[in-house]
Amino acid sequence: MENDRPLTLNIRGISMVPLLLEGDRVTFVTSPTLSKGDVVLLRDKGHKEFIVHRYLGDGLFKGDNNPYFDSHELVVLGVLTSLNGRPFHVLKLANMIKAKLSGNYLHHRPKLLRVIWKLPLWILNWLTRRYCILAHQK
Repeated sequence: MENDRPLTLNIRGISMVPLLLEGDRVTFVTSPTLSKGDVVLLRDKGHKEFIVHRYLGDGLFKGDNNPYFDSHELVVLGVLTSLNGRPFHVLKLANMIKAKLSGNYLHHRPKLLRVIWKLPLWILNWLTRRYCILAHQK
């Protein structure tokens, strides 16, 4: 991002469903530090495309809707601050829970167990999205 100015993009893809949906307008700003659970803008060193995934701590990134961690070298460009023109305020506890639920618990598990395990994450993401909308309406 140039001159530390915010960068606004439209979401393509389903890796962060249900928090971020196809066509959502998101804004990112640079941040000197990352907190576990932050939604971040990344770029693969070998490609021009942006990636929006969750930071899980210890240098690990993963889309909420993806079964596996990102395995390539990524550069962090910014942290999500706005969703569809509304400030994106997320409680730290919710972020920590989401990071835990997105972790590697789903690797090598039967598909039904993966679906059941993801339900709380989907509910938390839906509530976060709803909270973002309600907080802006007040």
